[in-house]
Amino acid sequence: MVSWQPSGLSNSCVASANEYPHDHQATSDKLLGGAMLFVAAFVFIYYTIWALLLPFISSDSSIHTLFPPREWAIKLPLLLLLSGITAVGLFFTKVMFSEARKKAAKGGKKV
Repeated sequence: MVSWQPSGLSNSCVASANEYPHDHQATSDKLLGGAMLFVAAFVFIYYTIWALLLPFISSDSSIHTLFPPREWAIKLPLLLLLSGITAVGLFFTKVMFSEARKKAAKGGKKV
């Protein structure tokens, strides 16, 4: 691809794509995405070792001190799942009520 450049301008005078502000946003999005991926991979590996591999390691091993008691391997995901379902349900309820109020205000009905 041939790029056109006005005569008299050197390559140092032409703005590169990295000098625009929207590209900084893309960089910060990539950093955030990379950090989120790292955290997700760490949590997955930690939980896998905790829930699946730790039962096969001798209980007098020092590696057991790095992990909470095993019953939390079931309680914690269950708590997170219930919290997530509750949050989604509350959000859905809020949206439904706000839409009903808008519709009622438009039609003159009271909700």
